[in-house]
Amino acid sequence: LYESHRLMGGGVKLPGGDVAGRINDFVIDSSDGRIAFLVLSDVPGRSTTLVAVPFGTLTTRGGDAFVLNTTQEHLAMARSFDESGDLNDSRWAGDVYRYFGQQPYWTEEMRMAPASEKSEGM
Repeated sequence: LYESHRLMGGGVKLPGGDVAGRINDFVIDSSDGRIAFLVLSDVPGRSTTLVAVPFGTLTTRGGDAFVLNTTQEHLAMARSFDESGDLNDSRWAGDVYRYFGQQPYWTEEMRMAPASEKSEGM
């Protein structure tokens, strides 16, 4: 478990140890309380833009170090994050998850529902 003050401003590294950026913010899904995205600033080569990454792409190393499972090149090509338009755009959110090789968790839950629940709405 992490307190928000430990996340904010924390460094994120790539698997090889290079800097991926700093945690500028995080986005919580109000429907279930999950952290959907971490918003990174100071991404090398993109210092003036923010990049949202799915929380599930991160692991921890040594307690306080977060590691983003991607390459510097892949991160550099990620879409920029614009909080004024992207936060409520489910297509954008799904595209970001897929870009980072993740299945959007909100589609996993629907797919994993028992067959009786799936057929009730049909």
